[in-house]
Amino acid sequence: MDYRKYKAEQEKKKKVHEKHHKVALVAVTIAAILVVSVISNFFGSETTGYVSLTRDKVELNELAYTDSEFLLSADAPLTMSSARISGKILGSGSVKVYLVNDEEKKLVYTNEIRPKHIPLITGFAVKSEYLDYVPESRLRVNLDNLQIIGKGNTLTGILLQSEGNPQGMYVEDARLSWTPDNGEHIEGITINDVEFWGYGKAGFPVEKQPSGSALNGWGQKLPENTPRRISSIDFDAPIQDKEITIEIMFHDYLPGFRLADERSVKIYIDLSGSKESYVEEDGQRIQTFDLVKIELPEVNFTTPDPIDETEWTVNPLYPGFEATDDVDGRIRKRKVLGTIAFASTPDAIISFQVIENPLARDIFEQTPIDTITEILSECEETCVLDPLLLDEYEFEFEIEEGTAINVSTIEFS
Repeated sequence: MDYRKYKAEQEKKKKVHEKHHKVALVAVTIAAILVVSVISNFFGSETTGYVSLTRDKVELNELAYTDSEFLLSADAPLTMSSARISGKILGSGSVKVYLVNDEEKKLVYTNEIRPKHIPLITGFAVKSEYLDYVPESRLRVNLDNLQIIGKGNTLTGILLQSEGNPQGMYVEDARLSWTPDNGEHIEGITINDVEFWGYGKAGFPVEKQPSGSALNGWGQKLPENTPRRISSIDFDAPIQDKEITIEIMFHDYLPGFRLADERSVKIYIDLSGSKESYVEEDGQRIQTFDLVKIELPEVNFTTPDPIDETEWTVNPLYPGFEATDDVDGRIRKRKVLGTIAFASTPDAIISFQVIENPLARDIFEQTPIDTITEILSECEETCVLDPLLLDEYEFEFEIEEGTAINVSTIEFS
């Protein structure tokens, strides 16, 4: 498939879409995230708090090439706590997309092989407390980054840390159980993105297991004061609102590469947020947690108000864009997407600029398209951000010559 044929097909689809839906402008939405502070005076261990987070999309349908930049700007600052991208990669070359803030760059997407990131479904605001009973050496648990991700069937974000023993600890066995038990199975566990048990090859038994099964994993050392992250606990069905108990068996390392007697801790997690979660050793609670559940609903869409097309002069080479100018040998084109009513910034006027290298565009148009890869709501380092409040957001593209990415949407939350 060559580019001209691909472009003709896209134009045909666009005309059909316009005929059926009579849409003259690109629909645009950007969401503002509602941030909640969990204060122990307001939320007791028996109270559930829920916070709605919206994830909305800016629809662009614009090609980016080597050295392209996209700029989304508004006449008032907009909040961003995550950024995701969807679209199609045209070609088989490497693609990297970055969110740029001054000197800082965060990776939004790459088609290079990296540890898997899965869209967030449910997060938890956590208040933790260490109780008086503390063994001389202990396995400390941190739930601050606890999340349910994917299709609601993956638990992630539990941190384990060995404390009080300079030689560290050794973890090899675990047991997971949950209620209500509706016949779900656990499929696998990874620690620091390394397989610990399951997935048909790690540890024993090798196949997925029901609630309460003993799991003999591939042992891992926990060095003292070095957190180890349970990257994923994967189930074959959704686990929202379940009560999950994770029992971890471990040994203290002794001098001379010896192991002390086996110990265990039980991590009880109430995913509904209605009961107190805790860590227990030898029948004693050594940590407690108040989890407040944060739900992520369906993506919302808002149609912008019509805009006056007489406000700019359309360049015939770039339909829909204003007359272009030159930026260090690159072409800059700009258009107004419309007036959007954001939750935090009512009636914001959104503009979109593209800066592209015409030589990179020419090389792509002369290169046959051998592969088309669809990407849907992808993020790498931008899944969760420290909230930004800017009136312009910049995205940079590092793309191998002959390849392009058709960016259909950029999602904000």
